Amino acid sequence: MSGNTNAEKIDTKHQNPYLAERLHNFENGTPLLRHFSPQEYKAQGQNWAIVQDQRGMIYVGNNDGVLEYDGERWRLIRVANQTTVRSLTVDQSGNIFVGAVGEIGYLKPDASGRMQYVSLLEKLAPDDRQFSDVWRCFATEQGIFFSSYQRLIRIHGEQVEVWKPKVSFQLSFWVDQQLFIRDAEVGLMRLEGKELKLITGGERFAFERIYTILPWSRDEISGKNQILIGTRQLGFQLFDGDQYSKWPTEIDKELQANLLYSAAQLSDGHLAFGTIQGGLYIIDRQGHLLTHLDKTNGLPDQAVYGLKVDQAKGLWVALDRGLLRIEVSSPLTKFNETNGLVGSTLSVHRHQGRIYASTTQGLYQLKPGPDARFERVPGVDGPTWSFLSIGDTLLIANYQGVYEIQTHRVNRVLSADAAFSLAQSKKYPDFILVGLRSGLAILHYKDGHWQNAGSVPGIKDEIRTIQEDTDGRIWVGTNASGILRISQDKLFSINKQPQVERFGVSHGLPNPNKNWVYWIQDKIRFATAKGVMLFDEKTGRFMVDPLFEKLFSEPRPVFSLYEDKQRGIWMFSQHQTTGSEEVGIAKLQANGRLEWDSKALSALFGERAEGMMRILSDQNGVIWLGGSKGLFHYDPQIQQDYQYPFAAMIRNVSKGDTTIFGGEGQIQKPALAYQDNRLRFDYAAPNFNSQKMSQFQVFLEGNDEGWSDWTSESYRDYSNLYEGNYQFRVRAKNHYGTISQEAVFAFSIQPPWYRTIWAYLFYAACGGFILFIAVHWRLARLRRQKLQLEQLITERTAELQHAYAEIEKISLTDPLTGLGNRRFFTQQIEQLEVHPLQDERRQANASRLAFVMLDIDYFKQVNDRFGHAAGDTILTGFAEILRQHCRKDDLAIRWGGEEFLLCAKISDEMEALLWASRLRKAISAAPFNLRDGMQLSCTCSIGIACFPFQLDAPDALNKEDIIGLADMALYLAKQQGRNRCIELYPNKQVIQHLQDHIPLDFAALLNSGMLLTRSDLDMIPPAE
Repeated sequence: MSGNTNAEKIDTKHQNPYLAERLHNFENGTPLLRHFSPQEYKAQGQNWAIVQDQRGMIYVGNNDGVLEYDGERWRLIRVANQTTVRSLTVDQSGNIFVGAVGEIGYLKPDASGRMQYVSLLEKLAPDDRQFSDVWRCFATEQGIFFSSYQRLIRIHGEQVEVWKPKVSFQLSFWVDQQLFIRDAEVGLMRLEGKELKLITGGERFAFERIYTILPWSRDEISGKNQILIGTRQLGFQLFDGDQYSKWPTEIDKELQANLLYSAAQLSDGHLAFGTIQGGLYIIDRQGHLLTHLDKTNGLPDQAVYGLKVDQAKGLWVALDRGLLRIEVSSPLTKFNETNGLVGSTLSVHRHQGRIYASTTQGLYQLKPGPDARFERVPGVDGPTWSFLSIGDTLLIANYQGVYEIQTHRVNRVLSADAAFSLAQSKKYPDFILVGLRSGLAILHYKDGHWQNAGSVPGIKDEIRTIQEDTDGRIWVGTNASGILRISQDKLFSINKQPQVERFGVSHGLPNPNKNWVYWIQDKIRFATAKGVMLFDEKTGRFMVDPLFEKLFSEPRPVFSLYEDKQRGIWMFSQHQTTGSEEVGIAKLQANGRLEWDSKALSALFGERAEGMMRILSDQNGVIWLGGSKGLFHYDPQIQQDYQYPFAAMIRNVSKGDTTIFGGEGQIQKPALAYQDNRLRFDYAAPNFNSQKMSQFQVFLEGNDEGWSDWTSESYRDYSNLYEGNYQFRVRAKNHYGTISQEAVFAFSIQPPWYRTIWAYLFYAACGGFILFIAVHWRLARLRRQKLQLEQLITERTAELQHAYAEIEKISLTDPLTGLGNRRFFTQQIEQLEVHPLQDERRQANASRLAFVMLDIDYFKQVNDRFGHAAGDTILTGFAEILRQHCRKDDLAIRWGGEEFLLCAKISDEMEALLWASRLRKAISAAPFNLRDGMQLSCTCSIGIACFPFQLDAPDALNKEDIIGLADMALYLAKQQGRNRCIELYPNKQVIQHLQDHIPLDFAALLNSGMLLTRSDLDMIPPAE
């Protein structure tokens, strides 16, 4: 039984007059239901009471304990003595109080935030604990009341009061801030202060059980507030505090026979009554039956033990086997197999005030009433596709042909293989076009009945839709061959030779399949795989309809267009991302654009059916929509809040099998050890108004870059989280697109021991010590390396200097003879100075330099005759002789080829000539041994000149000039016969200012007598 104590008073004088009219039409289907089986919530089937806290959480009194439901998952909370929970109530703070068998208490989160049961029995005296089932409990400003047959208990803080019955208490009720309770064989009593008193006339209930007391309206005559008392035998009584009046209903007998047990006042003022044997009844405040739900039309169980209206105006039903939520305030109801409508609904039509529905199983007619049902129309079996009303005749397109219904008689007027569509010619109204599986047939009304007028030749297509434009042309939508346009000229003649035009992909259609034709807003429009299209007569092509072009963010396939009386356009469309069908209305806005609205029809999402005419705009704005789930009845004048606020909730945070946060109350920000960095978050959103599950987005600040994608998963796992501060955020979105408030859970992950501050301090100390050792070791090593490097540099420098000296020596030495070369001479000539000789082989008072130029005579002949090796032998031998005759202060140079230059310190020209002559003779006397044992001898020619050339003018000629004179003298020696020495010296009596003749013209100087020559052959050898 429910502990609902806050039922709203409804003023019947201000009820919506249209609402009563609608309800008495009795064409509503079954409200949308959601059943929760014992297998789903994992507890016993029998449930007794339902409450909802301020957060939206649902709590159910079950035989196994208290069930807690957050919209995603169920939890079972057992009471202390493991007994059945009979009653529940919620106080203004959101605390849940529990009445069980022999037990009272409340729910409270434990240290981890998981809801647990806390017993209140210890507050009672031992004698007052002797009670059984606590059938009712109420949370009031006066305290918490627990009511059983043996005790009435009130707990207010630490104060406890207990009342005992005279015979036996029955059920109690909290209405208008008053507690009512029936005492068997006494009557109906009211708590006044601390005393239970019999109300006026209350004795009439001494032997009559009361199952409900509800708040009513103010009596117009007495001005007093009334309450409604419900019994099984006496029916309903209105009581204003003084007088009783009977309130009859259309279901008094049913409630008596089926055993009235529970009641609730709905948000619109209607009353819901649960019975033990007959299910659920809903009546208006005039007592008229509006809806009866039992096992025949959707209720899974006949026994209704408790009722609760939730915050979203849905009705929760506690059953003998499960739970049920009914969307009693929704503008949407439905018919399916439970209401007699079998199969997927392909079309719906009103004819002469009756609703007909065609399904894949046949034809059905609605029988209105509080328990509205469809009944099978005999004679029309199998898939039935469409209707056409002509006067009092109803034509039906069926898979066996065309049927007519007239005065409740069914007659087949055309036998064919599957008739899909029907259209009456506006130009020739006696003719009906019939779209077939393979062609277009014609029916002609003649002589009071329909006659088969044959088929249109050349058309073998599967025709699904037919429309006539303002020019009288017939447009035909096919299942697999594009669009056809047929001229009515000659169409209905005997010969039937109409003009038939075919349009396909080459004319702009997206593909040839499922292109349907509709008359929408005074134009022929085409429903295609790329949306709604128009035909452009000028270009002969189909184009996207500008009116519908921006209706969706991307092109969608559309089906079953229908224009209602307010020019709203209803349609089925296929969502490109999800692939599911979506049904809604496109409304024309003031700016001339269409706006899509599908919230109210979200229960139909996912429909996939073949029907082309699945929508009907009916009287009073009601819309009928067919599909695979049945036939839906939608009343847009019943307003529903699709933006109803709700909040996401974090229901559990766990590490492995250990709960960190159980989802209830507040806990301090947990600091988790690093090894606990693998977490699971379970979350939910108590939003029950949608038939679909909520979707969720999560964002772990400190780890994620942003919000995740929307998903139906209600948990998220994280692993290997790094140390730091985190904040887990979650939000939900219901099927209407409404986004919830966020839920947030903050926590931190501690670093591992090896990344704590103490570890870092230890690391720093160890690092400092190691650094100290390393620095000292390194410095010592660097010092050693420095010494080694310095030694190495010294060695390498010496080696380099030696190598450089060798290179320098090589660069200054002739490689063949070992004598200096010209570069060596150039380097040494400026350093030559005349100073006393250390060698005694010449005069010690040497003051001049003798430049002696030597040339081997006939050396070319030696090369030509004996080869260059022989020439090299002569050269090396020649050089060795020169070395033997030179002092250490002399220079011996290979000047080039077979020419040599000697520079020696002498005292005068004569000494130079004599020294050169001795050298010439030594060379001519020396044998030169060749490799093959041969010996050669050779001579040489020598030219001599001394520096300074003139003692009285030492700067007149430089050393290069003297070498030139020596070379001239060598030339003269060769010219005069070779093997001789020629010396050039100045004519002291003639030569003046020799520098005035620079550059020197040696031949001219000789001819002028300024230069004199002498040969060693002209000299008398000195005495030995």
